Amino acid sequence: HRDLHSFPTRRSSDLEAPAGERFYGLGPSTDQELNLRGKPVDTIFPFLISTAGYGGYFGAGRVHLDFTPADRYRVQAPRVDYYFYYGPTPKEIFQEGMAQAGRSLMPLTGPASWETLRDELLEAVHMAISQPSLPFFDLGAYGNAPDELKQRARQIGSLLSVAAPGSVGLSPFRKQLTSFFDIYEIEMRDHGHPIWHALPFQFPDDPECAHHADEFMLGDEMLIAPIYESGTKRRVYLPQGRWTRLETNEEFAGRQTIEVDTRALPVFARNGTIVPLDSDGGIGLHYFPKLGGEFFVLEKDTGEYTQVHAAPALDIMRLEIESKKERDYQWVVHHVERPTAVGFEEQTYRPVTALADLADRTWLYDATQKNLMVKVRVKAGADNVVNVAW
Repeated sequence: HRDLHSFPTRRSSDLEAPAGERFYGLGPSTDQELNLRGKPVDTIFPFLISTAGYGGYFGAGRVHLDFTPADRYRVQAPRVDYYFYYGPTPKEIFQEGMAQAGRSLMPLTGPASWETLRDELLEAVHMAISQPSLPFFDLGAYGNAPDELKQRARQIGSLLSVAAPGSVGLSPFRKQLTSFFDIYEIEMRDHGHPIWHALPFQFPDDPECAHHADEFMLGDEMLIAPIYESGTKRRVYLPQGRWTRLETNEEFAGRQTIEVDTRALPVFARNGTIVPLDSDGGIGLHYFPKLGGEFFVLEKDTGEYTQVHAAPALDIMRLEIESKKERDYQWVVHHVERPTAVGFEEQTYRPVTALADLADRTWLYDATQKNLMVKVRVKAGADNVVNVAW
């Protein structure tokens, strides 16, 4: 629910802030820290999220907020007008406070340099927890940059909703995420949630997340830790849960910091999610058990939603596709042992030994990666169920 407090004759107001309460939002910044405690902030993006379970919107125009006092913060403006939105989670606060707000285009511009790239990344993450924004990245500015800088700019810029590829082009990974971005653009429209989720937006109970403005969740499924300096190494904080690095299929426990060494974009999938990856041959459905997961694929030509679900069920794993369009799907179930049977009811799927042999109603087990691949062709309006037994 929402409360309005209006003090048109006041120019300042103090609000309580007990020790341990964290604050996020208030627009773009190049600070590695997301928590605003201990800082004064001047902003024209006066939306604030508190870990006490509320959000505050302090009206239009320039506002000064001072978080340096130990037990409170002060709001100063020509007219102190503010709304409270109660969640209690950041997602619920954002939906309540920002669902009706317009989507603002946020240009990320500057000369091509490592410093600019870092600042653009940090500004986009800070902005993602401040209002429904559409950061705009002009990759054309990096067209004449050194190859290493150009590659890292492509990796970051390709993951924004709005990017001008110029001569740099979009990354191959971005081209696999068309179905992914389609559904999250609908979520932004209907719920106000940004596609980039700052870590405290997704994990509000983990105070360590406030220290990592150079990482973000892409939707609910993937943690992205871009490399924005020369070289191939960086440290990555993984929040609670279990995480799979897409490049290597390594699995990591959460609430720890690891180091990666790669020329690729560091991407980690969260346990209990399904990540759809588009290809010319259909959609790959990467499932990371053991928690259940689901995903909705928007069929743009009809406006319908294909639903995919996966979860353990007693002594089997159930993979289900409710398809609104006829197409090929390939399940990739990560981190499982070789099954004894794959199929549904009286239909037993045939195992194959090579990826090139995968066809409708067949399966392949990769013992090196411990991944199970199942290929199915599903007709429009059909419900395909696969049971995997061990």
